[in-house]
Amino acid sequence: MGTAYDRRVRRILMRSRKIDINQLDQFDEQLKNPEKNTNLIDLILEANLLTESELLCLLATDTEITPIDLEKVAPTKELLDLIDRNTAKKYMVFPISKINNVLTVALADPFEHSQKENLEIITSCKVHPVLSTERAIKKAIDEKYVILTRRIMEQEEEETHEEHSEEAEEELRLAASSDFGEIVDESLEGGYGNEEDEDATDDTVDRGIIKLVNKVIIDAYHHNASDIHIEPYHGKEATVIRFRTDGECYIYQKVPNQIKRAMLSRLKLMAGLDIAERRLPQDGKIKFKNFYKRLNIELRLATLPTVGGNEDAVLRILASTKPFPLDELNFSERNLREFKRIIAYPHGLVLVVGPTGSGKTTTLHSAMGFINTPKRKIWTAEDPVEITQKGLRQVQVHPKIGYTFARAMRAFLRADPNVIMVGEMRDHETAQIGIEASLTGHLVLSTLHTNSASETIIRLIEMGLDPFNFADALLGVLAQRLTRRLCSECKKMHPLVRSEYDEIVEEFSTKDYYGKGPEFSEGLPIYKAIGCERCNRVGYKGRLGIHELLIATDPVKSLIQARAKVDEIREAAKADDMTTLKQDGILKIFQGLVDLRSVRAVCMK
Repeated sequence: MGTAYDRRVRRILMRSRKIDINQLDQFDEQLKNPEKNTNLIDLILEANLLTESELLCLLATDTEITPIDLEKVAPTKELLDLIDRNTAKKYMVFPISKINNVLTVALADPFEHSQKENLEIITSCKVHPVLSTERAIKKAIDEKYVILTRRIMEQEEEETHEEHSEEAEEELRLAASSDFGEIVDESLEGGYGNEEDEDATDDTVDRGIIKLVNKVIIDAYHHNASDIHIEPYHGKEATVIRFRTDGECYIYQKVPNQIKRAMLSRLKLMAGLDIAERRLPQDGKIKFKNFYKRLNIELRLATLPTVGGNEDAVLRILASTKPFPLDELNFSERNLREFKRIIAYPHGLVLVVGPTGSGKTTTLHSAMGFINTPKRKIWTAEDPVEITQKGLRQVQVHPKIGYTFARAMRAFLRADPNVIMVGEMRDHETAQIGIEASLTGHLVLSTLHTNSASETIIRLIEMGLDPFNFADALLGVLAQRLTRRLCSECKKMHPLVRSEYDEIVEEFSTKDYYGKGPEFSEGLPIYKAIGCERCNRVGYKGRLGIHELLIATDPVKSLIQARAKVDEIREAAKADDMTTLKQDGILKIFQGLVDLRSVRAVCMK
């Protein structure tokens, strides 16, 4: 009946009732065959009864051993030298991190104590196991050792072409170095760990800490991360650093708790914040080029006090300083045509809505790039100014000194504008001025944090806007989300069967589908995520927008004036050929750009 670990896994699955006992009995028979070199976990995965993530979470809950997704692990050269490829294959182990002589490794059977003891002898480290599967470990061994070797060769080739100045060599070493542990050790040598030390300055922040903070930011940039999360814990528990890439967070590294205060102090110094203030949230901006000349990016820093006298830090890597052309934002043909039409009007109100991080600012700047000509005077009020464009007069608001969006808009109206863009209509005053401006001959563009185009209309009316003036001013509302794009290098074609097609049509809404999506035919293709070197084995690379564009037609305006419900407004807009967010996402599934899982992740309905 397999190994002791197979029997443990079987008991956990029986208690969870995730898999039928008859199916488990069939697997037991297969495990009795000595010629079939496999294990229970691999049999379950091959049968697609559970995903690897579901299985690991189930085992972790019972065994209290942390699971890990090896596809998101980026091992250092130091780690792969410590456990070479042959050793990794022999013991079916993969190294994760090394901090203070504690080596964290992924094991397929974390209860095999002799295996752990042998690894401690080989590495001269205390071994801390985390949970993975034999299949995932084999895949990681086959891929990550090769990838790192290739990366080192490329870095060595690049280094031969760099300037030989001391500064350039130091910066290149930091950027190319994969030895995170070495930089952490250098930081620890600075003698940090005094919880009462609140007087850090540029002179007292050790060079090791400076290297460490720079390393984190540089790696985040090269991982295409949008955010960096630094999360200290109480006591001696390590500080966790996570990156958000393509909308999902994953653990990048852990650092000893002794240097958490020094890291926060360094970030505050870079952002010009009060390093002694730990009781209140603070926010600021970092121009990274001032600290590392080879990387010209800006970051927004927010610090928040957490339990145990700690502080979290979150860094947002601000968007590209140049706008994208509208044609590159993945609009459907109808949405692109109609959006271009309404933003070309001389006056009226256009709103772009969605949650934080859904690309609203990017879309607004693309829209302004489309209408930005010498014939138009365009004013923008933003907080912060993330994207700059020649020809726009851009203003950074400062609410702390009373320079709000509303105040900026009043000033714009005295400055001969054709177009006004305001970063967010977050209160009645700003929204009211926007309506007044659009009714007096100006095109007004803005954003709002709402879930859908039709809900936006109700939100603004509930904010106290006059429905008649609002209806007269409104040109359209664009709701959007960003979802993960399938990797173009490794996505795999999957011919739909009838049951899968019917499920997709039902999610779209059967009465709305026909005439918009393709009819069923044998072999109708969609694509699935696989994973390759280019996408770091996750199957997705980058993000794309899905959209819901409500045009303020006469029937929609009449419903606004009558204070109609959300559903009534939505149905009137759909009668004018509007597709909802989920419907637009599903149409992009048939275009081979996304999969259903990604669409469901960002669209509630």
